[in-house]
Amino acid sequence: MAPAASKLRAEADVGAFPRRALAQYLRLLRLYPVLTKATTSGILSALGNFLAQLIEKNQEKEDCSQKLDVRGPLSYAIYRWLFLCIYPSG
Repeated sequence: MAPAASKLRAEADVGAFPRRALAQYLRLLRLYPVLTKATTSGILSALGNFLAQLIEKNQEKEDCSQKLDVRGPLSYAIYRWLFLCIYPSG
């Protein structure tokens, strides 16, 4: 296969990944709605907490030695996941 053709195929595969991921997510949502929503909520909550820490760290430039707290977002995600598994409408 020519290098140009293999590069073109690789670029086409990159565009297919989001579609496959969305199709897989929708399939899981149909099969396991509560578990899928709880997992999505936990991941997004942890990501939001982590991004808030990054923004706060960047705003406080005088204290750059401060490390990011990994336990906080992780425990928040676990709490959110458990809460949504117990109370699915919440």
